[in-house]
Amino acid sequence: MRFRLIIFLTTFLFIFSLFSKELEEEKFYIAHKAFEDGFYEASISLFKRFIEEFPQSQKIYLAKLYIAKSYCFKKEYLKAQELLKEIEDVEGLKDEVFYWLGEINFQGKNFSEAFNYAKQIIDSSPFSKFYWWAHYLAGKSYLKLPQKEKEGETFLKKVIKNSEEEKLLDNVYDLLLDFYLQNKDYLQIISLGKEYLTRSPQGETKVKVYFYLGKSYYAYQKYNNAISNYQIALRLNQEEYLNDLILKDLGFVLLEDNRIQEAKEIIEKIKNEELRIFSRGVYYFKIEDYLKALKEIDSFLKKFPQSDFLPNVYLNKAEVFYKTGRLKDAISLYQKILKGFSASEYKDILDKAHYGLAWSYLKNGEFKRAIQEFHNTLKYTDNPIVKISSQIQIADAYQETEKYQEALKIYNEILKKNPNTIYADYIQFQIGVIFLKLKDLEKAYLAFKILEKNFSHSKLIPQAKYYLAVGYFGAKEYKEAERILVEFINNYSKHRLLSKVYYLYGKCLFNQGKMESSLNIFKKIKEEFKDKEVEELLFIDMGNIYLNLSMPEEAKKIWDNFLNKFPKSSYAGSVALYLGGLYEGEKNYKKAEEYYQMVIRKWPDSVWVNDALFSLGHLYLNKDDLEKAKEYFKKVIELETPLSLRAKLYLAKIYAREEKIKKALKIYDELVKSNSSIWKVALLEKAFLLKEKKDYLKAIDLFKKAIKEDLDAPKVRFYLGLCLEKINRNKEAIEEYLRVIYTFNDQDYKIKSYFRIAKIYEKEKKYEEAKKIYEKIVTLNVEESKIAKEKIKELERLKR
Repeated sequence: MRFRLIIFLTTFLFIFSLFSKELEEEKFYIAHKAFEDGFYEASISLFKRFIEEFPQSQKIYLAKLYIAKSYCFKKEYLKAQELLKEIEDVEGLKDEVFYWLGEINFQGKNFSEAFNYAKQIIDSSPFSKFYWWAHYLAGKSYLKLPQKEKEGETFLKKVIKNSEEEKLLDNVYDLLLDFYLQNKDYLQIISLGKEYLTRSPQGETKVKVYFYLGKSYYAYQKYNNAISNYQIALRLNQEEYLNDLILKDLGFVLLEDNRIQEAKEIIEKIKNEELRIFSRGVYYFKIEDYLKALKEIDSFLKKFPQSDFLPNVYLNKAEVFYKTGRLKDAISLYQKILKGFSASEYKDILDKAHYGLAWSYLKNGEFKRAIQEFHNTLKYTDNPIVKISSQIQIADAYQETEKYQEALKIYNEILKKNPNTIYADYIQFQIGVIFLKLKDLEKAYLAFKILEKNFSHSKLIPQAKYYLAVGYFGAKEYKEAERILVEFINNYSKHRLLSKVYYLYGKCLFNQGKMESSLNIFKKIKEEFKDKEVEELLFIDMGNIYLNLSMPEEAKKIWDNFLNKFPKSSYAGSVALYLGGLYEGEKNYKKAEEYYQMVIRKWPDSVWVNDALFSLGHLYLNKDDLEKAKEYFKKVIELETPLSLRAKLYLAKIYAREEKIKKALKIYDELVKSNSSIWKVALLEKAFLLKEKKDYLKAIDLFKKAIKEDLDAPKVRFYLGLCLEKINRNKEAIEEYLRVIYTFNDQDYKIKSYFRIAKIYEKEKKYEEAKKIYEKIVTLNVEESKIAKEKIKELERLKR
């Protein structure tokens, strides 16, 4: 019986062992299958149960690896990292563990550590299945590190040369294409894209390749090539969102190729509403239908305030403002773009914003600021697009990143070795542009002289002269700028830039105070040129000249003439507003109102209606008709435009005048919390209101906050001092008054501050100190010196 029992138990254990082994294999298989199908939550649960049920299994470490990989795919990187660290010394798994640890570090933006893990695999495991994947990890890590991009490319190109693994190759091509697009290296995209299509004509990345080839040919203005590649991408693509992106780009290239109706039809096929409205806005802007463009842009901003397209949309809106003559709005929006978006992510957007801001300043008469912006954007020229060598591309890249000395070195080497290259005039032109950017006018002048001497037939010479004139203008060397502009006029009487040259010439004369001469130039442009943009601006500029010549009636005449001649001009509303503002300044409120109402009546769908309503509110406020003023400001607020914020500010002021303090403070608080362009102004207005209502403690806090927000000014400091004085914090008050005196050049507040300090000393019976202050006022030899002398006499009587 015992013998039989032993045999039975042995047989049972053997069978149980076999069954247990099969169960172990089955459970591991199911967990692994769930992982392969992408069911990572289920996979984690199944592998964890496997570890609990089979703690002695040889696959425990492999199960942990799969759990870690599942966490990676779920982007729960800390959990994955903890597990991988447990098994990083397990033989047979090291390479894969190191690879995933590298990926985790890459996702955490620790690119150096990611590279180190990849390098360990490359150095120690040349036969590992992760060997080329490690090259991929090393390459993409180095692409993210400054000064390591070239080495990153080398790692990735080794994979292309040596690996045959399709998934890996698709990843590498995909990554390099994105990298080259980000760096605008279109020649590399074309070369790499063609190579991929030859090597893997049915590869997973083929749609992106055709899409990027379209982008690259578009960049080189090879529109037919671009269109054909976009069309192939559309035919092959199965993803809706990518389909929309291709349609967008195809619509834009058709637009550039002047195939207007086709472009419109393509854009309307975009299914994604966000992308479709964005593209419509661009479409209407390109065909110069600015009213419809602005309507689409405002619709976009209202519906998609967090969109990735926001920088582009703001830029388009600023350009619409510029084109329609709303210069202050354009300037404000360009500045918002430059402050609100980082240079590393949006370099192109910022470059264009600098350019737009430059012209806005110029048209607005802010010459110094305009030239500062032009120096940042002289690269936006009308140069013919040329296919340049890789050396010139590198030099151009250096120039784009402001590494001017490196760029100059390469340009000069090319000219030295290849003086007869067809690109020589382009290179010489770029050398001159660099010196302009460096504000080295003497070297820029010499560079452009060489261009003129050695390449006398170059189409770039007129441009060079024009930009050189702009450079001298910016340096306030108006006579030299004038000389170059006159030379341009004499030598290039048929050039397309001629109207703009005359325009700058007129501005140059204006800036030298030669109003009559400037006026004559503008009259000549008006009579001889058909440049619509310049022609319409001339009326506006000539009106400004008449104002400078103290001839307001002439200004009114020419602006009225403008309204008669260009009733459909995009500037018409602004000119009517100018006239209204001129009459309002003369306190001819009836006539001013006629022009403001004209804007509302004649151009009801224009962008100027909001300004007209706002101006009417301002007009009635000046007339002390507070009810009417409130009515118009409330209309502006209801329209929910950027001007609404300013209307709210004025409404708060009216409530303050009406002693409706709670209502005023509520509006100020809303504006402060809005984080809008005027929140700081609202903060300051609230401080002044609280000061008037004798809530000095709160006013002090707000004045100090305003100063921290760069609203430091003599008035702010003075009233901060006054509030401190009112609550007997005299030492602090004196300190603020002294700041007004010593850090600002404002005579009025300086004198007021002296008097306040003297009064404090009098109140504290420090008569000698007070006398010294009054004596200081006397030495200023101003009207108030008489009062100071009397105060000194009073103090002397008190001392007796």
